[in-house]
Amino acid sequence: MMASREFRFRRSAASAQTTRPPRRVRGRRAWLLYTALLGAAALSTAACVPADNSSGGSGESAALFALSSAQSAEDSAAEAVRAVQAQSQLAEATLTLALATADLVQALASEDHDAIDEASMALRVARQGAQRIATRVGADITTGVAATDSADDSATVDAASGPDTPGTGIEVRMGRANWDSGYMQAAVFRALLTELGYTVSDPSEAEMAPGDFYPPLARGEFDFWANGWFPTHDNLMAVADPELDLPDGGAVGDYVSRVGTSMASGGLQGILIDQKTADERGITSLADVAADPAPWDSDGDGRAEIAGCNDGWGCQLIIEDIIAVNGWEDSIEQISDDYTVLWEEQIHRLEDGEPVLAYTWTPSAQIVDLIPGRIAYWLAVPTAPPGQEVAAALPESQCPTQPCLMGFTAADITVVANNSFLAANPAAARLFELVTFDVLDIALQTVRYQGGANTE
Repeated sequence: MMASREFRFRRSAASAQTTRPPRRVRGRRAWLLYTALLGAAALSTAACVPADNSSGGSGESAALFALSSAQSAEDSAAEAVRAVQAQSQLAEATLTLALATADLVQALASEDHDAIDEASMALRVARQGAQRIATRVGADITTGVAATDSADDSATVDAASGPDTPGTGIEVRMGRANWDSGYMQAAVFRALLTELGYTVSDPSEAEMAPGDFYPPLARGEFDFWANGWFPTHDNLMAVADPELDLPDGGAVGDYVSRVGTSMASGGLQGILIDQKTADERGITSLADVAADPAPWDSDGDGRAEIAGCNDGWGCQLIIEDIIAVNGWEDSIEQISDDYTVLWEEQIHRLEDGEPVLAYTWTPSAQIVDLIPGRIAYWLAVPTAPPGQEVAAALPESQCPTQPCLMGFTAADITVVANNSFLAANPAAARLFELVTFDVLDIALQTVRYQGGANTE
C-alpha cells in the first residue's frame, strides 16, 4: 500500500510517552486561577512590608518575587487561552477544507472545465491556508499544554530497541469502525505495522460500532483500532457493567488507552437543517425546531425526527443527551438505524423540496451532499451535555446562532489500544504516537470510495 521504510527505535533515558488524554480546559483554568490567586496573595502580603525593612530589603525582594509569580501565572493563563483558541481555529480550518473539497467534487460532476479549474485553484489556496494555520495552531497548542502539564498524570512506554522489524512473530488483532471515513486510517496503520514485522488481522473482518468494540478490546480480544473519537467516546470508556466480564471489574477505560492524536479536532459534528426550510420558518437553532416540530413529524406523534446515528455509536448517546438536557423529549426524537440509509432518505427529501433534519460529521462524504452555508445550516443548542460545551468556530453563514454551540465538542480522532498490548509492544505504541492524517485526505478518499473506488 505504501513504500517500505525503515523504523528504528532506540531506548533512551527519557522514556517515550504513550497515551495521555488532553486535560480538560476546566482543569487548566482551575489550576491557573489557583496559581494566580497565590501570586496575588503573595503580592498583597509583600506590599504590607515597609520599603526600609531592616532585614536588608527582604520586603522589596518578596514584592519582586510575588510580582514575578503573578506575571508567570498571567502568562500561563494567556497560553492556555491561546490553546483553546487554537483548537477552534483548527476546527474551522477543517470545515473550510471540507467545503473546498465539496466544490471540487461538484465541479467534477458537472464536467465544466472552467469550474473544475476554479475549484482546483480554490482547493489549493484553502489547503495552503490551512497548512499555515495548522503550523501556527500546532505551536499554540503545544505551548498551552506545556504551561499546565503535570509530570505525574501520564504513563510512559519505553521506545523499542532491536532490529527494524520488532514485530516479527507477533500477531495483532485490530478492528475498524463501521463508518467508511474510518477505513483509510485502519488500512494505513495495518500497512505500517506490517512493515514493522507484525502479522495484522484484516480489520474488515471486525467492523463494529464503538459500543460493541470497546468491551472486547478491554478484555484483550482485540489489540487496537484507529477510530477513537474523543470526547464523543468518553461515555463508552466509562461503562462499568459487570456483564462485560472485564478481568478485574471496573470500567472499560481502566484497560484501554488513547494513543497519539491522528487528527486533532478532526471530527466536527452536529445537526444540519436545509436552508430553504430554515429561512422560511426563521429557524436558527434546534430550540426553534422543538417549538415547531410539525415539518419533521412523519408519524404524527408530535415530535420532530432527527436522522441520527447507528446503535452503538457515541454520537447516538450524545444526541439523546442533547434532547434530555434541553427538555425536548416530547418534541424531538432521534431515529437510529443504518446511517447510510437514513442519510439517503434525507437527500431524497431535499431533492423533493421537503424539510431535512440530520446528523453528520467531518471528515465524511456526506458533507458534500448538504454543504453548510450553501445548502444547509448547522443548528446550535441552548444547552450542551457535560463535556460537550466547546462552541465551534464557524461563521454565521454556516451556523446562524453565535457562538455556535452544537452540543458536540470537535473530536480528536485517535488510536485506542489495549493497555497490555501497549506495554508488550513499545514499537507499535511509538508508531501510534507518531502517525497523523490530513483531514482533507480522508475526506477525498471517502468521496472516491463512495464513488466506486472501493477496493482495499
